[in-house]
Amino acid sequence: MTSSSFAQDYWAYIQPVDKPSVEDTAALENCYGASKKGDYIQFLPVTEQYTPTKREKEAFIIQKVSNITKEDINKHTEEWFVQDGLDDMGNPYMLMKAYRKYKVDIDTLELKKGLNETVKSFATLKANTTKKTALDIASYRRGYLRYAYIDKPIKKLANLIVPKAFAETVSTINVAGEDYNTFTLWEADKDGDLVTDTRQETGNLYNDQGDLDDTLTINDSITNATYYMMLSAPVGERHDGTDNGAATINPTTDTSAPIISIYDNYTRIQWLIIDGSSQSSGDDGIRTGTNDTSDYTYIMNNVIHHTRNSGIRILYDNRSEVYNNLVYECAYSGFGDYSADDIHIHGNNTAADNGSMGWSFSRCITFYNNLSTGHTTDYRAGVYCDDGTNNASSDATAPEQGTYYDNVSVTYANSAADDYHLVAGDTDVIDLAFDRGDGLFDTDIDGRDRDTEGDTWDIGADEYVSGASPTQVMGMLTKLRKRNKDHPRDAE
Repeated sequence: MTSSSFAQDYWAYIQPVDKPSVEDTAALENCYGASKKGDYIQFLPVTEQYTPTKREKEAFIIQKVSNITKEDINKHTEEWFVQDGLDDMGNPYMLMKAYRKYKVDIDTLELKKGLNETVKSFATLKANTTKKTALDIASYRRGYLRYAYIDKPIKKLANLIVPKAFAETVSTINVAGEDYNTFTLWEADKDGDLVTDTRQETGNLYNDQGDLDDTLTINDSITNATYYMMLSAPVGERHDGTDNGAATINPTTDTSAPIISIYDNYTRIQWLIIDGSSQSSGDDGIRTGTNDTSDYTYIMNNVIHHTRNSGIRILYDNRSEVYNNLVYECAYSGFGDYSADDIHIHGNNTAADNGSMGWSFSRCITFYNNLSTGHTTDYRAGVYCDDGTNNASSDATAPEQGTYYDNVSVTYANSAADDYHLVAGDTDVIDLAFDRGDGLFDTDIDGRDRDTEGDTWDIGADEYVSGASPTQVMGMLTKLRKRNKDHPRDAE
C-alpha cells in the first residue's frame, strides 16, 4: 500500500559532486562508502528545528520539495548492498556497492549547491532519478584510483614540504547556531582521508532541540589511532546513567538497519543515549562492520534501550573495546559479539532485562567486571579468552574467567523506572570488581573516574558512592550547560 504524501514540505539534501572513495582496500568493490553526485543524503521536514545551516548550504544542494511520501524517503536513501556468499557462521555476507542505490540527475534539473527555496514537486525529481548500474560502479572505481595514485601522493608530498599540525574539528549538532542538523549530514560532509589531511572529526550532540531523529552510517574514511571519527556529547549535555533527556538519538523511521552502523576503523561512540522505542521495526542500536571492516572501534559510556535487536553488536571487527555501557530492554540481547577475528574486550558494562540474553557471543571475548541480570540467559556460552575476571550474572552463566559470581541478587535504584544505578544493598557486586590499572575503563556511566576518586571498583557500569546521587551530579552539569548555552563550543 502506498501512503499519501506528507502535508508539509521537505528539504532534500543532495550531494553535488562525486566525493572520491578513499578507503584503503585491496578489494575495489568495497570502497564506495562516500556519497556521490546525485545521491540523496537525507530528507528533513521544513520546520524551524531543521533550518539549513551555513555549513550545510556550503556543502550540499538543499532543494525544497513537496508531495513526498514515507516510501519515497526510505527508497531514495537506501544504501546499495548485495549479498556475496555466506560467512563462516552461515549468515549472508553483505557487500556495500554504493552509498545510495539511486541517484538524481542534478544537471538536467539544474540543481545548484546551496539553498533552493522554490518548491519542486518530488515527482519532478523522481522522474529524473535512476537506479545505479555497473557503469556507476566503474566510474566510482576510476575515482578511487585517481585519488589513490594521483591526489593522495600529491597531498603527502605537500605535507612533507609544509607539515600539517594535528587538528580536531568539533562540529555541533541539534543546538541553536549548530553546524549540522543531523549526524548523517555531518558524516557525509566530514568523511574522507583523515590521516593524510591530519584531522580528527568530532560530532557533538546537544539536546536543545529535543531528541535527534536520525540513523547513521560511518563509512569510507581513512583513519588511525590519532585521526578518526567520533560521536559524543559535550560536558553539560551528557546523561546521568539514565535516559534523562540528555543528548539522545531516537529515530522514528522504521528500517531494517541499525541506528548507528560503523565501518570505519577507530571510530568512537560515547556519552549518547540511543533509544529505539519509537521504531516499530528496526535493528541494533550500534553495530560495527557488516563486510569485514571496522577494526579498533571504541564504544563507551552510552545508555542504549528498547532497540529491536541487540543494543550493541560486533560483526567482522578485528578488535573492539566496549566499556561502561548500560543496555536494557532491547528486544533480543544487550550485547552481541560474533567477530571472527582477534580478541575483544568488554569492561564494566551492564545488561539488564533484555528480551532473551545479556550477552550473546561466539568468539573469543575478554570480559572484565560485567554485570548481566534479568534475562532468560545472562551469558550465552561462547569462547572465553584466557584473560578476564570478576563478571557476574543473576543466573549460573557468568563467564568462567578468573573469579566469577553466579546467581547474584541486584536490586538497582528503580529498575521499573529504568534506573539501573546500584544501591547500598547490592553487596553481591559492590567492591567486587577488578582494577586492571591501565586506565582503559576507569570512568563509570555517570562520569566518575574510579581511580582518581580512589574507589574500590564495583561490577557493572555504575560505581556506587554512598551519599552522592547521580541526580546531584547531573545538577552540577546542568548549571555548566546553562552557563555555556549561548556559546556551545565552550561547553566541549
